[in-house]
Amino acid sequence: MTADRLVFAKFQPAGPDLPLIAAGNWHGAVLRGDGTISTWGDNVDGALGDGSSGYRLAATANPVFTGALAVATYSHTLALKEDGTVWSWGKNSEGQLGDGGTVNRSAPQQVPGLAGVTAIAAGPSHSVALKSDGTVWGWGTNYGRLGDGTLDQRALAPVAAAGITGVTAVSAGGSHTLALKADGTAWAWGNNDSGQLGDSSIIRRLSPVQVGSLSGVVTVAAAQGHSVALKSDGTVWTWGLGSSGQLGTGSTATSKTPVKIPTLSGVVAVATGDYHTLALKSDGTVWVWGYSFSGTLGDGTTVTQRNTPVQVTGLSGVVRIAAGGSHSYAVKSDGTVWGWGDNTRGSLGDGAGERRYAPQRIPVPAATLSCDFTASASTGPAPLSVAFSDLSTGAPTSWLWNFGDGATATARNPVHVYSTPGSYTVSLTATNQSGSSTKSKGGYISVLTCSNPPVRVQSVPSVLFADPLAALLQAIDDDVVQLQGVPFAGDLTFDREIRVRLQGGYDCAYNAAAGSATLTGNLKVTKGTVRLDGVRLK
Repeated sequence: MTADRLVFAKFQPAGPDLPLIAAGNWHGAVLRGDGTISTWGDNVDGALGDGSSGYRLAATANPVFTGALAVATYSHTLALKEDGTVWSWGKNSEGQLGDGGTVNRSAPQQVPGLAGVTAIAAGPSHSVALKSDGTVWGWGTNYGRLGDGTLDQRALAPVAAAGITGVTAVSAGGSHTLALKADGTAWAWGNNDSGQLGDSSIIRRLSPVQVGSLSGVVTVAAAQGHSVALKSDGTVWTWGLGSSGQLGTGSTATSKTPVKIPTLSGVVAVATGDYHTLALKSDGTVWVWGYSFSGTLGDGTTVTQRNTPVQVTGLSGVVRIAAGGSHSYAVKSDGTVWGWGDNTRGSLGDGAGERRYAPQRIPVPAATLSCDFTASASTGPAPLSVAFSDLSTGAPTSWLWNFGDGATATARNPVHVYSTPGSYTVSLTATNQSGSSTKSKGGYISVLTCSNPPVRVQSVPSVLFADPLAALLQAIDDDVVQLQGVPFAGDLTFDREIRVRLQGGYDCAYNAAAGSATLTGNLKVTKGTVRLDGVRLK
């Protein structure tokens, strides 16, 4: 059994080419920037969430769940959506799905009564959620894990941890829970038989207590019987069970208070497995210590225990890490996913099911690309300003728009102004790492012809003109000649001792200019001054 693996947090969002990774007891999950999830490994209890069961040796996309912002997993899986709701699936023997029952679920269901959640964590038999107000909520096996001040066996629905606010991160261990406060202090509650709460005792705590005198903490990670904290200075501190070397201090003794790992610095992330620990350094290397079952440490050897950190072999450019029960994952800066350790139930997703003593790439399939888009308006008089929105799924990385009037754009959500009446076909080509998809909508934009004349003088708004020259003859000093967003043909000669502004791009009702007008011909000014705004000369 193991604690929650690297929880996907809002401050480290998934990107189209840089997925987030989470490790369960015997399975793994990848979350892409478009909110889609791919999973692999043990699915006996439905932890993969695709409605099936059994082992899955290769990574496959989850066809029934999208819109995830974060994922945490053990033998069950939690997903956090952008709307602050939490969804769960998998093992539910202790109510860890939070749905009010104890029946396993092979497909996602929303956890009732939870809103405003910003982070999640999954332990072997309990779950934890952090709300935007800094409160912590838990469900599943209790006996102190939930921090609600009771020794109840379990809670089938979320309950609040007692007396703690201002929390910014949470982590769920085998039988305890950790929380990080905004002030850089660490807090803990639950089982403490190995000193994993770090409060100098081995007394079970039913509500949160502060972890020693730790300060400047930026990350906490809870494991089966030990705990880890990363400080802002890049040092790593550990406490709790040390029999397998998981504290990384060179000793196998248990520690009831945090101790600094003396040989480790420059760390930017940590993750905990059952009895091993990972650290990611700022130089992109990964370091590991603790018990190694079937290659858990990834150092290329069959050594079963390391009491001090050693480098994971053959890995560089790493930006994310996650630790499972007896396996581990890393994501490189190029977006590739790597795994090592026990692979009995397909934990490494490489299709082979063989243990790996050194990192091997996990062939995670790219999200299926499907192109679509919408527009803020589909009809209106010229000039018609239209905001286009990309609705493509499959984590596209680039976009090419063709607006049908000769103009193109590469922004994901561009704004385009149609100046000439007509019907326009709009197309979008979206591209991701696996290919491209195109969506074309014929006659999608219809720009109407105005029924009233296209020119007026601001000082005499009730008088309309068919062309700019007639309006210029009626203008007074500092006047504005307003042009609808249409093309005008012919030469213009201005020879009056006044200042006039030609302002193009008005709609049929002469509302505020949103586009431009086009003058085809020569503009000659022999007297006075003519200023052009929103007017293109051809």
